[in-house]
Amino acid sequence: MVTSVKQVYPKLKVNFDMDETSLPFPQGHTVLRVEGEYFDTEQIILMMKKSQLNCEIMKE
Repeated sequence: MVTSVKQVYPKLKVNFDMDETSLPFPQGHTVLRVEGEYFDTEQIILMMKKSQLNCEIMKE
């Protein structure tokens, strides 16, 4: 997934913060972290869903 996002947005910093607990969401989860000046959040969510991955924006 990181590679797919980087192909569309090569200047972004993209990585996964992997779930290291067995707790239910939101305590247990895997986070796709995206950093940069511009990106389309909805496009990234759609990319995740097309890969059959559940994705939603985390509230701060």
